Amino acid sequence: MVESVQVEGNITGSEAPEEQTEEARPEWLPEKFKSPEDLSKAYGELEKQFTQSRQEATQEDENAEKPTPETPNEARETVENAGLDFDAMSKEFAESGELSEDTYKNLEAKGIPKDMVDSYVKGQEALAADYENELFSLAGGKDSYTEMAQWAIENLSDNEVEAYNNAVQSGNQPQARLAVDGLMSRYRDNGGAEPTLVGGKASASVETYDSWAQVTKDMATAEYKKDPAFRDAVTKKLSRSSL
Repeated sequence: MVESVQVEGNITGSEAPEEQTEEARPEWLPEKFKSPEDLSKAYGELEKQFTQSRQEATQEDENAEKPTPETPNEARETVENAGLDFDAMSKEFAESGELSEDTYKNLEAKGIPKDMVDSYVKGQEALAADYENELFSLAGGKDSYTEMAQWAIENLSDNEVEAYNNAVQSGNQPQARLAVDGLMSRYRDNGGAEPTLVGGKASASVETYDSWAQVTKDMATAEYKKDPAFRDAVTKKLSRSSL
């Protein structure tokens, strides 16, 4: 009876033991990665995070509040860079005292919101009021300035009046001050009122009526009927007269 069978040689086929194989580690693979697949996955995550960061930064830039232009030149540049007509908008505002809803919509569509436009307009209106008040103060106040302007219309040539208006409306403060000072000097030399000095004492006007015929003549003019400023000037002149 054969109690055992001894087989020599290697066993092959399905009954052969599985061989334990291990792939060689690439020399270029960093130590912290176990396989090239791990490295690829890590780079994929890094790229995803980078893309997300760029998108968030772009969104923040788009939502960032744009600075409001402070000067007409800055406003013109902002509007014209958006492909819109700054002069047309300025004319619209000068004629109506406001901008239309269509204009606001056109600005909004170009990235210039209504709040920015209104902020700029209010700033310019405040500057204009300060500018106007300074010119009034040179003549002794708004009433005195109005009387001086009325005198200029009645006594100066059209070219002189136009030159004065251009100087005052130029926005050039030193030039405007010179124009007002010059006109006020001519006005006083021709019997007009002395200006009221800021912080000082107002001097009495020397412009008066010498007769009721002069009063009647002024009151009979078309200007007296149409112009409130002229009527006020006549009333004040009459109040200073000894008739």
